Amino acid sequence: MVEVATSWVIAGMYIINLSLGSINNTQIAADAFAINNAMLSGVVSVVATGNSGPKRSTIRTPTTASMAILLGIQQTLKHCGRQIYV
Repeated sequence: MVEVATSWVIAGMYIINLSLGSINNTQIAADAFAINNAMLSGVVSVVATGNSGPKRSTIRTPTTASMAILLGIQQTLKHCGRQIYV
């Protein structure tokens, strides 16, 4: 992941969109550092939060990167006692 993130900066990319899964739940993982470094280098990094929720500690790397822009979705909405699927 770190080598790939470095190549994004070298290639001159402005925005990256990632949907990756991991078992790690830490801000000090290499992929979290890679996302932060990409952001510091001017590459906007949008990362999907994954499908593990909605429990605690289900946001995992690389979405644990402190500088990442996270994207998530809620599968169902409750309205007047009914579920509406979106």
